Amino acid sequence: MITPQELTQKLITNAAGTPYIVTPTDGGFQMSINIVDAKWYTLLYKNGIKKTFTIDARLNEAKHAAVTTDTMFELNWQAGADVNTFTPSLGAKINMHKGEIWSYKAGKQYGVTESGRVGETASWKFSSVEAKEWLDNQLKESGWHRAMGGTAKGALIFAIVILVIMAIAFPVAYLLK
Repeated sequence: MITPQELTQKLITNAAGTPYIVTPTDGGFQMSINIVDAKWYTLLYKNGIKKTFTIDARLNEAKHAAVTTDTMFELNWQAGADVNTFTPSLGAKINMHKGEIWSYKAGKQYGVTESGRVGETASWKFSSVEAKEWLDNQLKESGWHRAMGGTAKGALIFAIVILVIMAIAFPVAYLLK
């Protein structure tokens, strides 16, 4: 078995040439991928999109477990002139999800690039399952495994409690009808 520091260094080395970026953190590592980071122009606006997926891992040496929490972050922004009034306009939308994330994202954006070229300005395809499989394979080769983090465990327990309540409440409500 290898130490947490050796594991982190192995992940950093093996991530070279992949879309994944592994960085050491206190007590573990962070594996991230920049899904898309693009800017483009449309008729009255400059637009931008940034999407990232990150796996934060705390390493438990006694159990040889990487306790992970996933984060999906998305920022869409737009700056320009309002179509109806031609007054300055600025808007942004931020989404962040944290826990155990299963996601597939794909998309394309079209417009005018900052260099003046018209056409596709961004294209992306991402699967969180592929990222987790890569990490799971790396951990397994090193005698480690991935374990669910506290946020995901809490959400799972909450979902089970809700299902149990529904399984009891709906038949009772039907019988009292």
